[in-house]
Amino acid sequence: MMMMRMMMVLMLAAAIVIGDEGGRVIEYGEPIKRGDLENKAINESSGLAVSRIHRDLYWTHNDSGNAPVLFAIGPNGEDRAMFTLVGLRARDWEDMASCTLDGKPYLLIGDVGDNQQTHQHGTLILVPEPDVKDIDHHRRAVIKPERLIHFVYEDGPANCEAIVVDAAAGKVLLIQKVALGACGVYELPLSPPAAEDEAPNARRMYTAKRIGQSWINMVTGADLSHDGRRLIISTYGPSYELTRTGDETWADVFKKQPRRVDMPRRRQGESICYDTDGESLLLTSEKRPTPLWYIPAKKN
Repeated sequence: MMMMRMMMVLMLAAAIVIGDEGGRVIEYGEPIKRGDLENKAINESSGLAVSRIHRDLYWTHNDSGNAPVLFAIGPNGEDRAMFTLVGLRARDWEDMASCTLDGKPYLLIGDVGDNQQTHQHGTLILVPEPDVKDIDHHRRAVIKPERLIHFVYEDGPANCEAIVVDAAAGKVLLIQKVALGACGVYELPLSPPAAEDEAPNARRMYTAKRIGQSWINMVTGADLSHDGRRLIISTYGPSYELTRTGDETWADVFKKQPRRVDMPRRRQGESICYDTDGESLLLTSEKRPTPLWYIPAKKN
C-alpha cells in the first residue's frame, strides 16, 4: 500500500511539472475553410505568419520566381496591403515567421530554397513588421530590411523550406526538406555577433550548426507557438507537432516522436502558422484558388 501511495504521489508530481512547464498537448477540431485569398498576385503562397501588431491579420509571400513582396491578408483571405522589400531579389523564398525582439514586432523571411543544392549560401531577411494602418487600403508600399543574415550549412548545401524563430533563445531553426531518409535540423543565432574589426556594412557569412535530425519527409513549413512550447511542421500531407517541456533543448525535442495532425486536402500545402491565440492553426496552399484554412484548438 505504501509503495502504491508513493507511485501515485510521483505520478501526480510529474503531471504538475509537465502542466506548469508548458507540456500540454493540444487537441484540434475539424478544419474550417475561411475563404480564398483575394489578391490574385498571391499565386504560390509559400510562407505564412501571424501579425504581432493586429489581431486577424496575417502575412504571406510567394515562392521562387516572384518579386520580393510581402502580402497582408485578413481573417477570411481579404487583401489588406502589399509591401515590396527594396534592394532585394527573391531567389527562392520558402518560409517566414513573426516574432517580437526587444519589444518590437518583426518578420523573418527565409530565402533558403535550394532544390538542386547548388547555392553558395542562404539568406535570412529580418524586417520590422509594417503597420498596415500607416498606408491607404490596397496601396503598395516599400520597406527596407533591417538585417540580412547570410549563412552556409556546416555540412554542405541543403534544401530548406521551414524556418522557426525562437525569439526567447535568440535562435533560428532551419529544417531540411528531403524525400527519403532523415532530414537535418540546423540552428543559427538570430543576431550573430560581429567580429571586432568588422565594418558596419560588411557582408559576413555565418554557419548554421546541425543540432539533430528528423524522419519527417518533405517538410514544407513550420512555426513555433507563442509560448515556445509547441512546434508544428507541415508536409504535403499531414502535419506533425513536437512539444517541448521543461528546459529541453531543441536537440532534445527532435529526438521525440512527433504527433501527427491531419490536415485538409490541399493542392500543394507549403505554409502553416499558429494563430493569435498561440494554439489554433492556419494554413494556405500554393496554386489558385488559394484557400485559407483554420484548424481550431479544442478548449478544455
